[in-house]
Formats: sequence, C-alpha cells, structure tokens
Amino acid sequence: MKARVPFTALLPVLLLACLTGCGEEKRGLNEYPVALAEGTYRVVFGQGYEAADEARLLAVTARLDRATNQVVFTLANGSQQVLAFAPRPRSQWQPDCFTMSSHALDEVADLSPAPLRMESLTFLTPLVYAKCTPSRMILVNDIDDMSMFLALDLE
Repeated sequence: MKARVPFTALLPVLLLACLTGCGEEKRGLNEYPVALAEGTYRVVFGQGYEAADEARLLAVTARLDRATNQVVFTLANGSQQVLAFAPRPRSQWQPDCFTMSSHALDEVADLSPAPLRMESLTFLTPLVYAKCTPSRMILVNDIDDMSMFLALDLE
C-alpha cells in the first residue's frame, strides 16, 4: 500500500518552488537597454490628478532634445516649462518588463528645476524613465511610488 501525502503538506513546498523559481534571480537573463527616443511625446494617461484637469493634462506635450539635454513641456494654455534632462548612469537604470529569458533596463533621467507643477500635479523631485520601449516616457516623483504619474507616448 502506498503512503499518500496530503495536499496541505505539499503546499508549502510548491509555494517555495514557485517563489524561488520566479523571484528576483537575474543571472542568465538577457538584458536590453531602453533609452528614451528624442522627439515629442504626448500625455496619454496618468494617475493622481483631479478629474477636472484630465482634458488639460491630455493636451500636454513634452519635447525631448538630447542635443541640449532639455525637456520642454508645453501645457494646454500654450505656456512652456523648460527643464534640464540629466540621464543617470546606466547602473541606476530601472530593470523592467521581465520575461522568462530577458528584461529591459529602462533609462532614468532627473529633471530640474524642481518642483514641476502641471495643473493639480506637483512633482517635487521630477524624473522620467523609459517604460520598456523608447517611445513611452513616464513622469513621476519616485519610480517606486506610482500614486502620481503621467505616461507620455512618442507622437
């Protein structure tokens, strides 16, 4: 007669196998760098702003000019905010978009001067990063806190 192991006894072992197999282990993964493309981006969605601001925020564009290391935000009313674009060293880029064999390494750049105000949003320490592709820019205060951000796509 075979001894049967109850499922509840195997559950911790299965969970451990899944967690260690799907964890933060990065050895052996192909890494591909993703730098933001130069050009004009438009806000496509975001979070953390007042509902009344949505139409004005969706009209915002950002022109990334690597030759001058600037991002020029053009607001819905036509006014512009010019910020310095300071890319971080590659060692500070954001790992993202993991697959079974690879992941993106998203470029991160600090913007100044701070704070950056757009309608009901105030970015105290504004930074932008590529989101898995050179044509998606995320504007945020902190990569680890997405409670307030704007996503912009290359036009």
